[in-house]
Amino acid sequence: MLRFYYLLSFTLLTLQLKSQNLSSDKAKLSVVISLLYGEVLIVDRFNMASIKTIPKIEGKLIVKLSQGNLTTTDSLYIIQPTKIGKLTVNVFRKKKNKTEFIATKTFKVDISDEQKDFNKLSVKPDISLNGYLNGKIPINRIKQVRCLTINPKYRFLSAEVYISGCTAFSTNPYKLNSICYDNDFIERWSRISSGTTIVFDNIKVIEVKSERLILLPTINFSVVANN
Repeated sequence: MLRFYYLLSFTLLTLQLKSQNLSSDKAKLSVVISLLYGEVLIVDRFNMASIKTIPKIEGKLIVKLSQGNLTTTDSLYIIQPTKIGKLTVNVFRKKKNKTEFIATKTFKVDISDEQKDFNKLSVKPDISLNGYLNGKIPINRIKQVRCLTINPKYRFLSAEVYISGCTAFSTNPYKLNSICYDNDFIERWSRISSGTTIVFDNIKVIEVKSERLILLPTINFSVVANN
């Protein structure tokens, strides 16, 4: 009977120590999920975020969203919500062949101020690539583009253009100061292939009649194979 008591006590103590070690291991881990710009995610925009752990976790984190699309680079996560409301980021890590939940954060999702102003325009600038305003565009149609097209009631001023592959994202934009491409940009444009993402951001146009400067919402294109 005494031996049974000692065995039971030892088993309970072992289980308690294992539980304490597990709790201690999680307690030591700090996870910070943050956006690079602002605190609100913008619909249909590439929102850059970082996820940092202290101490640093070896190996790749597993990140899941409650809505929208996610792409990654070596150090950044690109979040693209698809609807207004809320978006939750859940973070996991792989540990001993198991997936362990380690952090979560919920962000508000809204449309941009530029989009709100854009929605009020009675006549839209309609900037396009070979007739495409946004979304998917076949590779043979985009390769032909050397100038943007715009409603003649507006004058193009400038834009920042991001060109990326299907698994990476360029954080260094090309500054476009003319509606037609210069030789340097044409050379970059020639490397576009199926799977490339093209983002026109910080787009500035002038309304011809009023000479009013207007900042347009981001325009996203996804290059696909020919139909």
